[in-house]
Parts: sequence; structure tokens; C-alpha cells
Amino acid sequence: MDRVAVLDWSSSGVPKLGKDSIWLGVAQNGQVQAENHATRAAAYQALHQLVAETLAAGETLLLGVDFSLGYPQGFGQALMGDDSPFAVWGWMADHISDSPSNAHNLRIVAAQANAAFAGDGPFWGNGAKADIPGLPRKKPQLAAGLAEFRARVLRGLDRIRSERPDQSVLIVAHAHVNRAILGHLLDTISSFDLNRHE
Repeated sequence: MDRVAVLDWSSSGVPKLGKDSIWLGVAQNGQVQAENHATRAAAYQALHQLVAETLAAGETLLLGVDFSLGYPQGFGQALMGDDSPFAVWGWMADHISDSPSNAHNLRIVAAQANAAFAGDGPFWGNGAKADIPGLPRKKPQLAAGLAEFRARVLRGLDRIRSERPDQSVLIVAHAHVNRAILGHLLDTISSFDLNRHE
């Protein structure tokens, strides 16, 4: 990879720098640069620019993020009767509001989604001062029919490049997706294939 970037996301409801804020680290040409962004909107612009510059230069980018690009099998079916990841992201986009100043309703939407499941649902970790009905503070028992982990095999990067020579950006993700960011990245990376690691 010509560039390696790691994004540490934040669900802060206000612009914030320093601890518990958004950090983007980029390594290229033997140098590492860390940027601290006060808002998700600012971080999105930095990501968009990084991806656009990488594609324009004909280079490769490995991007690691600390949010999930998917949900457990059966999540979409329980939530809205459709297991398609695009349907889930569409539902999230229709329900989540996230302003340029970081004001958002993420915890409310998580509680709404939890209501579709028996028990406490899959979302937890309410870090707000106020209790939110339907969004527990501590990890509950996972709802019936959902698996906590999915087995996935990531083939070597060289093999991915040989199979998809047009693939310039590889996104590696962990732990809930901001569909707007993913959507814009996917729009930018027109040849992106979500199933390339299956």
C-alpha cells in the first residue's frame, strides 16, 4: 500500500478536540501525520480528500476505521424485514440525523432499533448523562438469533491486488457505520466491491 490511514471515530454531540475526539493518522513515504478533527463533518472532508488524492495519483490506500460496515446476520430481517446491507444503511440514513456541529440522534435511533428485538437488542453503551429507554449502559445478552461475531477470512493484500488490479482503496473496519461517510466513499470509489473478502 502506498498510504495507510487509521481513523479513530467519535460520537461526541459537540465539536471536540483532544481526548475522545476524531483522529486521522496517515502514513506515506516513510512519514506519519496525525490530524485531530473537531467534527464528523470535518473528518469526512479530510477522508474524502485523502481518497480523491489517492485515486488521482493512481496509488493505493489501506483505511482502518473503528466502526462497523455491517451488522450480524438477521439484523436487517428483524429490524425491517430485509437483510440487504444497503437496506440497513438506507434505514439508518433515513433515521439518523448528524449536523455539521456534531448534534445527533444516534442513541435515540439505537434505542428505536433495539425495540425490533426481543430483550435489550444489539445496541448498548449509552454514554449520555440521561438514561435513554431501550438503550442499556452495559452490554446485555445478545438478542436471540444474532451472532456476536462473524467468521471472515481476509486474504493477503497481494492476492486482493492481483484479483482486483483496479482496486485502489481497501477499507478495513471494526465495531456502527455512519452511512453518509460510507456512501460518499463508495461513490468516490466506483469499483469498490463489498464482497471481495468473502
